Amino acid sequence: MIFSHASGSVTLKGALFPEHQPKFHMQTKGFAADGTAIVYDHATDIHYIDVTIRDTRAVFGSLRTFIESTVSWSKETFSATPDSTVDWGSGLGSVVTVKFWESNDIYDPAQVAPGVFEASLRMVKV
Repeated sequence: MIFSHASGSVTLKGALFPEHQPKFHMQTKGFAADGTAIVYDHATDIHYIDVTIRDTRAVFGSLRTFIESTVSWSKETFSATPDSTVDWGSGLGSVVTVKFWESNDIYDPAQVAPGVFEASLRMVKV
């Protein structure tokens, strides 16, 4: 898997467990000041991409630098190229444009084997 931006890229070669999770919001419901219900129909869909990464501390360091310095957390979009057997909604191995969304453990990945660490990363497809 490769994350790339005009000013840099990072390649992840460890065991990856990507998952594409589309979320669909078909209506927005609310109440007006006079108490009447207001419903807006629309088809907003949000595509989250969750990835569990297993790799060395050095790779996690490169990933943190990419997220912090290259794409400024969620400020900049970047291209994510999955492995050829992975479909993130655009076809097997197809490049998708994403933004960083969250990671609960990228700064302190859990050690799962000698020299191997694991952390999760969530991106949102734009």
